[in-house]
Amino acid sequence: MKLSYRITKYKDKHDDDCYYSHAQEWSSFFDVGSKVSLQEYIAVEDSYIDFLIAACRYYQVTSLQIVGLEVYESTEYKDMSIVDIDSVPQVVRDILREKIWAKLVAPYLEFHFGYDFYMYFLCEDNKEMFISTVDTPLTVDAYISPYLTN
Repeated sequence: MKLSYRITKYKDKHDDDCYYSHAQEWSSFFDVGSKVSLQEYIAVEDSYIDFLIAACRYYQVTSLQIVGLEVYESTEYKDMSIVDIDSVPQVVRDILREKIWAKLVAPYLEFHFGYDFYMYFLCEDNKEMFISTVDTPLTVDAYISPYLTN
């Protein structure tokens, strides 16, 4: 993939220009009830889903493939299965809530998920216009996905 971006809810940067969370900031679904309300958590989770769906619409992607599936809770997902765009939000919720881990892949578009609410968006062609026009409260910066494989 030619372009790779890191998407995160974090706004603060270390001296090395990397975004991070404060010790008191929530970074997992398991923080609901102690560091974050369910309502606030869902609002942020929805932002990630909205970004992903907007990218799929922009690139005219109607389905994504689940790749590299790791299952942490009982699920019906299968590795290498195709998920239509209407079902993708639930897959993303399950990834963000740490029920599963997977990459979501289309021929010229990929989404990778890291720990602590980092998502990576990769695209094949140089359509940076999407990044410059996407309306999101999330932080988007050029960054090579640590989950990128050749």
